[in-house]
Amino acid sequence: VKQIKKELEEKKQSVPIEAYFNSLTIKTPVNILLATASFMEKFESKTKFTQKDISSRTFKAIKKPVSPNIMLAAVNKSYIEVVPDFTGTSESNEYVLTEIGKEYIAKELS
Repeated sequence: VKQIKKELEEKKQSVPIEAYFNSLTIKTPVNILLATASFMEKFESKTKFTQKDISSRTFKAIKKPVSPNIMLAAVNKSYIEVVPDFTGTSESNEYVLTEIGKEYIAKELS
């Protein structure tokens, strides 16, 4: 599994999210959220994401969206945080992975 993950990260090109998920140890819905956010950051160069961004990718990979409750659970555990909307123009909350979230991914999902 670690070899697959290493190969995927070395390529940094068009990696299917399903292959990325298979390279990780995913046990909970919050793990799915974090794995998806990590995928977006590593392979799509996206550091900000919405629930819709996450759900569209998880649905593609595992045929399940991520619910608002899962997003809230990840916020409560400080794995992700809401990006402030200072302009008031955002239609939905944007989130970023925190250092705690990145450490959790490296330690628990890799």
